[in-house]
Amino acid sequence: ATDKFNAIEPAKIGTFVITPAQLEAGDVCSLITNPVYYNGSKQEPGIMGHMASPYDDYNAERTVAYKQGDSYAEPVDAGTYDVYVSAEAVKNYKAIPETYIGTFIIDKKGISLKDAFTFKSQTFKYDGQPHKLEVTSTGLVGYDGTAIITYKKGDTVVDEPVDVGVYDVYIRAGDCK
Repeated sequence: ATDKFNAIEPAKIGTFVITPAQLEAGDVCSLITNPVYYNGSKQEPGIMGHMASPYDDYNAERTVAYKQGDSYAEPVDAGTYDVYVSAEAVKNYKAIPETYIGTFIIDKKGISLKDAFTFKSQTFKYDGQPHKLEVTSTGLVGYDGTAIITYKKGDTVVDEPVDVGVYDVYIRAGDCK
């Protein structure tokens, strides 16, 4: 109060509302893609969280999902996976709906015959019987274990090496994933 005015009592003059912010998936994370090769186990891309002011108090857990076409899929097999991120609502922020953030690729593993088989050169004495190279599958994940072996003596393919001579041996793997 002053000598010219009476004291003004506090009075409500209105309200205002602060509503939760709606962030986009790109506001809270980004996909980091490095070369990844098939190994028989679930693999995931790097997803980097990044928050800068004014969102540095955002603390929702992200959920990551993978799709191939319209179907959800675990990223195990070689192929291309679409990556989606979502997050629950938390104080001050609305939920982030499932949102596409990029593509994750698992490349086929390059293998050599030594990855798929064990074998060694062998010498046999002529005995009139056919002889074959002893080949063992290593049990490589994603490989069916069959070996397709071809023998050649000179330029001629030989089904069963019997006669004295030097045979070139060619081997290839059967079906792979």
